[in-house]
Amino acid sequence: MLSANGCFTEVAKQLREVKNNTSKRLIIALIDYCKLNKYKSLNLGLAPLSGIDQAKDLPEKTLKFAYERLQQFRHYRGLRDFKEKFLPAWQNKFLIYENHYDLISLPNVLNKVMKP
Repeated sequence: MLSANGCFTEVAKQLREVKNNTSKRLIIALIDYCKLNKYKSLNLGLAPLSGIDQAKDLPEKTLKFAYERLQQFRHYRGLRDFKEKFLPAWQNKFLIYENHYDLISLPNVLNKVMKP
């Protein structure tokens, strides 16, 4: 997606049939395109669950644990690691929720939406 000042892409899914380094090559081509067309920024999208440095309560501790330790959420770590290769300027994004149950159910919802 292009705007007046920058480009945006969401690197969220990687298909198993795609050859190694294809995603990297596409991002590098997009970076080159943005430079050539004098865009000021390229947004690689989100890295869900990766911004909890200091968990404050049980729901945040649960999410942090899921992100760091549980196998079914390893693709979020992989997504963050992949995007780190391009030296991004990370910005925290926050969720507003009514009760702790909403936050605790977040990993399951994200898994359904983002898992390849």
